Amino acid sequence: QAVSDLIPRLTGDEKKGDCGRLAVFGGSEEYPGAPFYAATAMLRLGADLAHIFTEPAAATVIKNYSPEVLVGKSPAFPHWLAVLDGVLIGPGAGRDGASVDLVSAAIRVATAAEPKKPVVIDADGLWALVQSWMEGDRFPDNSIVILTPNANEMDRLAKKFVNDSTKDRPLEEVVRIASSLAESLNCHLFVKGREDVFVTPKKEVFIFSHSGSLRRPGGIGDCLAGLLTTFVVWAHKSSVIPIEKAAEAASYVTREASRAAYEDNGRGMNATDVIAKIVPLIKRIEVSPFGQMNPVSIVVNKL
Repeated sequence: QAVSDLIPRLTGDEKKGDCGRLAVFGGSEEYPGAPFYAATAMLRLGADLAHIFTEPAAATVIKNYSPEVLVGKSPAFPHWLAVLDGVLIGPGAGRDGASVDLVSAAIRVATAAEPKKPVVIDADGLWALVQSWMEGDRFPDNSIVILTPNANEMDRLAKKFVNDSTKDRPLEEVVRIASSLAESLNCHLFVKGREDVFVTPKKEVFIFSHSGSLRRPGGIGDCLAGLLTTFVVWAHKSSVIPIEKAAEAASYVTREASRAAYEDNGRGMNATDVIAKIVPLIKRIEVSPFGQMNPVSIVVNKL
């Protein structure tokens, strides 16, 4: 139901950009694929436009992947913010000192922009936060920021900002620590794992446990980040759909597309296979007025 509720209805009166003009800030000479996976997932879900802002060494490489993704160089990013509906920062950006400075600056600019727009921070964006932020730093009031850590990234964030560790801790402890972190940083957290945990700055907790793939190849997190950015933008544009519905939808589509890709390809599945399953999945959901989502376990707490 969350996916069906969020997909914009097409009436024939739409203009280019009405279903989302999104951007990925990331990519590097070493990791050009990550932002491409994220941007392609945005487009295959149904966003109208996906930009990638990247370092000059990666720009030509990424342009050659596909003509559908709009590729620009990192310095142009602030000038485009006014026309973007949402931003994903971090995939493939790199972890050297210069990259950390560049990503940190992009995070500051994007989260301070007015009017507020969704900002999703993933992968090397999370690394930049750990490396460059100080104790007591937090995102601006009224900002719409979602961090998407995996297990290792969550542990680094917890150690840095709440002086705790999530390594090898049970789900209940991860939820507790994630809640403290979300409150401390004034952001939402989408913690990826066997169950996906979504936490709001008000310490509301949602757990999504739809079955997915047995495989975890590289690039799936980038796909999830792109899907999440798109769904959050659609929720924000609706003005009535809560952000946790966007998180539920992103978790479901990623897991279901991964499951279908594994079913077809087994151990050889990759991120491209997962992206290929997004379009038929969304088509099936749009056919039914109630969508096609299987029951998903959702636990709501306020700690």
